[in-house]
Amino acid sequence: MYLALGLFFLCGVAEAANIDDDLKNRVKFRANISAVAEWCGLDWAKRSFSPFMNKMRSAGYDNETISYIGTYHGVYMQRKANELKGLVRACDSDVLQKLNKYLDK
Repeated sequence: MYLALGLFFLCGVAEAANIDDDLKNRVKFRANISAVAEWCGLDWAKRSFSPFMNKMRSAGYDNETISYIGTYHGVYMQRKANELKGLVRACDSDVLQKLNKYLDK
């Protein structure tokens, strides 16, 4: 239900805020990184989401766009997290090594 409400919200905000595809793709990419970090037991909020949001604020996006970015991240992170829950494979050193390239940035 929350996912559906989030997507409904995003459709209107994205149109009103004039969000381009490049920004949507960057947010989706970061949401995937955050979901994998959570799956690996890392502090995704501190190591992925917060640095990303700080970067977005520094880029000069207005409050409406920042709100959109945060919501969009949450919706797509939840989708990816649900996919990862179904995996038999555990987070291993290979995944962590690749993941660490994107964290804290």
